Amino acid sequence: MKLLFISLFAGLAIVLLVKDYPGYVLINYPPWVMETALPIFILLLVVLYFAVNYLVRIVSTFLFVREKWGSWRRRRQGLRAQAAFAQGLLKTWAGRWVEAEKLLTRSATNSAYPALHLLAAAHAAQQQGGFSRRDRYLNAAKLHVKDQDQLVVDIIRAELQMESGELDSAEKQLRGLYERAPKNLRIMRSLAQVYHKKQDWEHLTGLMKTLRDQKIVNRSEFQALEVEAHRSFLQQMLDADEPLAVANAWIGVPLKLREHERILPLYVRSLIAQGEGNKAEQLLYSAIKHNWQDIFIELYGLTRSNNLNKQLHRLETWLQGKPRHTVLLQAAARICLVSKLWGKARSYLEAAVAIRPSQEMYKELGDLLEMMGETQAAVNCYRRGLALAVGETVNVNGRGVPEREVQLMGGKARESLPDSLDDKRLLASQSED
Repeated sequence: MKLLFISLFAGLAIVLLVKDYPGYVLINYPPWVMETALPIFILLLVVLYFAVNYLVRIVSTFLFVREKWGSWRRRRQGLRAQAAFAQGLLKTWAGRWVEAEKLLTRSATNSAYPALHLLAAAHAAQQQGGFSRRDRYLNAAKLHVKDQDQLVVDIIRAELQMESGELDSAEKQLRGLYERAPKNLRIMRSLAQVYHKKQDWEHLTGLMKTLRDQKIVNRSEFQALEVEAHRSFLQQMLDADEPLAVANAWIGVPLKLREHERILPLYVRSLIAQGEGNKAEQLLYSAIKHNWQDIFIELYGLTRSNNLNKQLHRLETWLQGKPRHTVLLQAAARICLVSKLWGKARSYLEAAVAIRPSQEMYKELGDLLEMMGETQAAVNCYRRGLALAVGETVNVNGRGVPEREVQLMGGKARESLPDSLDDKRLLASQSED
């Protein structure tokens, strides 16, 4: 239509230009001769052009009707395939796996992107336990993608294997993918998940730096994963009873985690078991200064360094600021027991029991009293510990030991605790002779 208007406008312009001098056109083709005015000839050419153009269109329509019908049909099938894909995804999310798989596989043939249908069908098949069908769909999907996109299909295969518990196959697949694309964040995240599921702490700890640098997981998730990985790897080496492997695992722990309350105790216990009390004491003292934890105090009382007096002095210094801290009291009592300061050990244990009685403290106090020859008092302590063990309530005054407790302890415990450990009755050393 636009071309028609242009032609008419051009013809009108020519007519206006030649109205005063129209000229003529003579065509001699024996035995025919045609002579006419120039404007009329131009008009005839325009009419002839449109007539021929229209005729060509009619002929082409009849000649190519089959191809156009096929093209229309393919477009219609493509639209149906898109609708079936959308329905298949909806049924997948709704958990209707059988219907979803049928829709997705049937519509894949007519889709412009059959790989998407096949990948979704593989997921639906896996949910039904059809692992062979899943693998068949994945293999078919690789045939419908470009070479650079086959990595995506392999990643999905590995993730589906991991989801179905095929951890060895998933690990093998992901390691191969990691070599091909070492900077792919999705591959690294999936590989870390496989290591975590397999409890392969050695490889997971080796991947921690990459996970942190690439920011593959959020900060809180990474911190929890890092602690679990290093703690579990250290525990694994301890269970294997390989001191060199334990030392190497400790070296691999980041400095910021070496004073963590879930990691340091494992290593310190191994040091104590190996008789390396000096090293254990140094690590615990440094940790307590920066990260006060009851478990560190408890282990400090179990550590045997070459200078027990220094250990006891540090514990008593901390007690001056926390006189009612039962873990501190018990730790100080244990150091006193090793140093054979029986009277001071008894005072600390009695004070701890008065604040928060426990089976363990009753046991330690009973053992001490028995060793000191106070058999009846020791028996009473054991009974109190047994009462706690079987769930009987032990009434203890929040400020001190009740009167009955004083009798059970042979009259040695005080009726109230001191406000500070400067109280001579609590800190005074007993005669050891």
